Amino acid sequence: MQLLGEEEAKRAETRTQLKDDNFLREMHSRLVPGIENSEGRFEVHKFTCAALELPDFSDFERLRSLIDALIAELDPRDFLGCTTALEMLAETAATAPKCVPFFGQIGLLHTVYELFKHTKAEPDMGIIHIGSYFKPKKCSKKCTADADSLTKFPEFTADVFDSVYRFDAFDVTRRQLAFETLAVIGSSSGAKQILSQNESLFSMQRAMSHLAVAVATASEPSLKARHLEAVQMIFDQITVPGSEQKQNSSAAAPDWEEQLLHRWFRWLGEPFPKLLLQCVRDPISEVQMGALRVLMALLHHQWAYPHFCAVNGFIDLLVDRSVANFDADALQLKHALVCRVVDAASPSVNAGQMELLRDYRVKGPFWLTPRMEVATEGAG
Repeated sequence: MQLLGEEEAKRAETRTQLKDDNFLREMHSRLVPGIENSEGRFEVHKFTCAALELPDFSDFERLRSLIDALIAELDPRDFLGCTTALEMLAETAATAPKCVPFFGQIGLLHTVYELFKHTKAEPDMGIIHIGSYFKPKKCSKKCTADADSLTKFPEFTADVFDSVYRFDAFDVTRRQLAFETLAVIGSSSGAKQILSQNESLFSMQRAMSHLAVAVATASEPSLKARHLEAVQMIFDQITVPGSEQKQNSSAAAPDWEEQLLHRWFRWLGEPFPKLLLQCVRDPISEVQMGALRVLMALLHHQWAYPHFCAVNGFIDLLVDRSVANFDADALQLKHALVCRVVDAASPSVNAGQMELLRDYRVKGPFWLTPRMEVATEGAG
């Protein structure tokens, strides 16, 4: 509660400053060019972003000159300033999606695209810059990828796919950005249509195959978890005709989209369901939770059930209460997963399995068998 109060107080202060012409003139006076004044300028840019991120902000023209000053920092000759400005713009786009159309109107996307092309040859300034702008992890839940970007910015799209195809040649940062940006690109219906019509240019078959390999071979748990998150992002975005894109929606996607997603899933490879269940059993919580979230996303789709029910031990894993390394969050997520399987009523789940699942759902995520209760008391 105290934190919320502090945040609201900061917003109130920003609103007051935004209305103060003298304050805005002071902000302009601090925009002195030169690296030696970078710190002062970025203090101004912090105010600009804070104002843009206000829930009730709409007067973009009042801040236009300050916004232009922030965009002017996108100078590849100043790596730190350029990267910081991109990070700030990305954060603002993620926090306040209403800014995205305005950014498009003033040509920011084209500015970033030109920057991307200019710095493409530099390993430290290529996709890291454009990936920072997209901020896949933060943006994906708040705004959708612009399908037109696939054709508007062909070199960027091609570079993302090329980075996915050659992911094992890159460092961890570029590798995870490549897959996360791929997930954002493929998350909207419009983008799915474009990708399906341009398989010769952007091969999702190769991309999904490489994503599965990346999950299987990631040696660091945090990297494996990020790759799992990319898989989740691709299959978790459900588009309902005539409405905004929703996540974890109870409504089904259009038939063509379901068919496309099923094809993409098959391109992950036949071993992928077994790999995912191995990740569920992983002792590292972030990998385990990542795998459970992927299952939640996949089992929203009826076509997924035959693939997973064909794996020995899948239902047993769902109803097994003796998995020692599951924390409270994992147990709750596993219970939600069981509820999803029961509600789906897939014919791939036989009557005996369904009875076990229903019993698990009724007893809840934290129910202990008598043997487990005795063991718990003995441990105490």
